[in-house]
Amino acid sequence: MLGKLLKYEIKATSRLFLPLYGALLVFSAINRIIDPFRIINASENFNIQTFFSFVLTGIYFALIVGIMALTFVIMIQRFYKSLLGDEGYLMFTLPVSTQKHIVGKLLIAALWIIASIGVTFISVFILSEDIEILPSFSMLFEGIQMTFGNIGFVTIPLFFIMVIAEQVLMVYAAISLGLLFKRYRLIGSIVMYGVLYTIEQMINLGLLMIVGRNVLEHFELSMLPTPATINLYVLGFTVFFAAYGAVYFLISRYMLTKKLNLE
Repeated sequence: MLGKLLKYEIKATSRLFLPLYGALLVFSAINRIIDPFRIINASENFNIQTFFSFVLTGIYFALIVGIMALTFVIMIQRFYKSLLGDEGYLMFTLPVSTQKHIVGKLLIAALWIIASIGVTFISVFILSEDIEILPSFSMLFEGIQMTFGNIGFVTIPLFFIMVIAEQVLMVYAAISLGLLFKRYRLIGSIVMYGVLYTIEQMINLGLLMIVGRNVLEHFELSMLPTPATINLYVLGFTVFFAAYGAVYFLISRYMLTKKLNLE
């Protein structure tokens, strides 16, 4: 049943994202051919060509901002509308547990966040001269390998995926806690997000002070940390974010199971 939920969510959201992705890539290709950045830099006077170059550049950056904003809005809208709004009556009559509903929303939200970032990087790659950008990627991969070792190509993506999941789950927990504010759910959700964010940052600050002290002591003993040590720290932070995510998941599940009132 979770597979059917995922299929439904992808169908409901892809109609919004795919046209924007296509438009961004098309404008990247157009800008690559016309090269408005070069025209703007080389222009000494404002003319029609410069004007259209500004328009093309503006549309390109507006599409990037629009995709990122839409990703955030859809993440909130799909969770709220499907589980706390009108669709909630239908969703909670399905033979699907509350945790599967949350997991389904999380997976789709993470999918579109990663896809949006990936499409943005592809658009930048299209705009850039191959001869300039390929050595930069090569240097990046070499730097990762030297600093983290080959295992870094696993630990770093895992860390960022966990951060994305944790941030999405924090939003879901804040929306769920908004149920405590019966007449002012939106305001309550915003307030609860601020509360959760503040608590998390305070905990992070304390952990950073502890970890920072240990890192400094390690530097004093061995001067430079080994890739194994660095990956150990990365995995440690990954576990902490996973713990945050688990707490937010449990909060969401509890609120949707015990406090949800769709009447």
